Amino acid sequence: MAITTKSKQRIRHAASGFTLVEMLVSVTLVLLMMTLFTSIFEMATNSVNVQQGIAKNDQRARALTTTLSEDFAKRSFRYALPYYPTESSATSPTVFGNRAGYIYISTNNPDSWQDDILQFTIDISQTQESGDTTPVFGSAKLLYDLAADPGIGAGAPRRTTLRANPNQPDADDGDLKANQVASSKAAEVSIFIRDGGLYRRVMLLREPLPVAGEELAIQPVNISNLIPTPYFVRAIANGAGAFAYVATPLAINQTDGGNVNHFALGADDPAPRDWNVTASNDFWRHFDFSAVPIPLAGALPTSVNFVGIDALDNSQTLPIASLGIPRYRFGFNSATGLSREHDSATSLLFIGRFLHAETSHPYFNWPLAASRVEPGESVGSVSLASINAGGLLGNGNPMDLVGTPLNLDQSNGVISQFQGATGRGGNRRVEDLLLANVHGFRVEIWDERLQKYVTPANNSTTQLLAGGALRTVVGDFHVGRRLNAAYGPFGAAAPAANHVFDTWNPTVGPIGAPVPPPFIPYRYYPPRQTDGAVAAGAGYGAPSGPGPSLGTFPNPYLEYDSERLTTNENKGFWVPSDHVTDPMNPVFHNYAVGDVVFAVPTVFVQNGVSGWDADRNNVFEWGTGPGRGDQDSTIVFPLPIAGTANPGFPPQGFQIAYRCIQAGRSASLPPTWPREPGQRVAESNGVGGTAVWESLDNRQPVRSLRVTVQFFEEKTEKLRQLSLVLPLTTDR
Repeated sequence: MAITTKSKQRIRHAASGFTLVEMLVSVTLVLLMMTLFTSIFEMATNSVNVQQGIAKNDQRARALTTTLSEDFAKRSFRYALPYYPTESSATSPTVFGNRAGYIYISTNNPDSWQDDILQFTIDISQTQESGDTTPVFGSAKLLYDLAADPGIGAGAPRRTTLRANPNQPDADDGDLKANQVASSKAAEVSIFIRDGGLYRRVMLLREPLPVAGEELAIQPVNISNLIPTPYFVRAIANGAGAFAYVATPLAINQTDGGNVNHFALGADDPAPRDWNVTASNDFWRHFDFSAVPIPLAGALPTSVNFVGIDALDNSQTLPIASLGIPRYRFGFNSATGLSREHDSATSLLFIGRFLHAETSHPYFNWPLAASRVEPGESVGSVSLASINAGGLLGNGNPMDLVGTPLNLDQSNGVISQFQGATGRGGNRRVEDLLLANVHGFRVEIWDERLQKYVTPANNSTTQLLAGGALRTVVGDFHVGRRLNAAYGPFGAAAPAANHVFDTWNPTVGPIGAPVPPPFIPYRYYPPRQTDGAVAAGAGYGAPSGPGPSLGTFPNPYLEYDSERLTTNENKGFWVPSDHVTDPMNPVFHNYAVGDVVFAVPTVFVQNGVSGWDADRNNVFEWGTGPGRGDQDSTIVFPLPIAGTANPGFPPQGFQIAYRCIQAGRSASLPPTWPREPGQRVAESNGVGGTAVWESLDNRQPVRSLRVTVQFFEEKTEKLRQLSLVLPLTTDR
């Protein structure tokens, strides 16, 4: 049948568009596809953001891990065994060279992740774990010599360039052109958290530039008359100190070794404008060096001393400051040796250490001068004395928690007294920031007895199977084993709040009465003093009993040997048998195999008769009375502590103990105790069946720390936790 023209037209009209249903279906499909594509694109974008956040977190974690690991690889205190009082490098079995500087841990509230601080010394020459010997760098200024040449007169020229006098911190990096940069192979490092930031404050230990095969003095002196005090310190009328520096070193001809200032410069005379000489008392604004005020205690400082790399040495005969003594460290009160870690004794808000933002504020001034409200620095013709006008902040010592209470502004994390117009402190803000958005920082110490990480002065115990029975084990850092509760940020005012570990120094304490560190971990614990004896000035040595004050097991005299997996009876100090005083009624003291004792000195006198235990009670009286003994009042020790009623220590201290390997009686006189582990000695002056002893290494240094950091990634809104195990003992 043929199709007519009209039919063709109708067919063409019918095929020329979509029906309403078709349009609705098409639009729906398009919208669905667009929605799917949008969802896929959004998922891909979010995935990229998440991956970027994860990568950023990983990068931050790697940077943090690298920094902390490298710092600990360069720690100067290699063998983490604290010093005991009066320990001598000549008789100690532990090498002092591997115990240089210090390690300090304070956890404050053990349940908080916001108030831990870790501070230690580093030495880049330690290459056992890392071969990187890149020096530590910091800020320094070119000092201007204010002193006149006494041979010429008050208007004498003053040499300022490093070529004229290289004994300046600005030259310690080896560059004899002033670059405002110093370097050293050693430093103090403080790590803590504040206001969501993890801070790493580094204070260089001065290492002067070697000159012609020799080294310059730690303290720079005036080049004209070599006065014994630092030449950049100037005492002024109100008792505060100040120094002058060249703010624009490039304004002078540094290549000319004879370059001098031919202008007179009295107390109030103008400095040469072209050199831009500036007077300041803000030492830590311009110098990233560890330093202590002069004097250390009492009067307000008028001067300052650099702490040099030689202060890493903890030898007793050291004629200079040792960083093992807390009062010489950054962040510690030079008058008391206590660490300042809070804003005040009332609010107790944790600050850790003072930030660059605070130490660079014009009011800080310490350690060169007292902290005070003042108009600021002077330039040119302004009097040096004017920079020290104004009232003191507290007693002027910002390291004194009680004497100088401060206020932490919780809105920005900066001490209110050092905020300035910006609200963020001085001009060196965030220079010490290591990681931002940190929610927690925790430091724990490995306890060999408990076989876990703990905080110092904890109350935890554990259960161990030993000798066929389940025993309660008290850890090495249990609060009951604490030797010095008065040491810590709260001092004796709140000893329960002091959760501190410190590697210490043999001479810490008042002259003639050294005191122990908070903890000394041993395999077997010797008789110890009571905290009350220390507080009363009796010093270290008055035991609470013949065994440890708090034992490992319920029986306080039994201790678990983790190496031999046995229990041994800790007998405390060796006690002699007495068959000399009364031969008809001898008093014998028997020792069994496995008994552990500590040595007693080999020189003694009892009422003019050689022997022990005049009161016949089988207990060695290490007392606090006038005769250095509770009843054996004439016992004399080879190393008495001068000026006290205390005896000295056995030559090897407590780092060597003695285990009985052949049962028998003790002799009436002590044997010659070996000072090295692994040696045997038989008692030879007794009445038959005398005991045989083997010396053992009683040292139990801290093996590692665990540092845990929680930080937040804003882009992904994810909290990440990073734990680092940092070894402490690789060298003996």
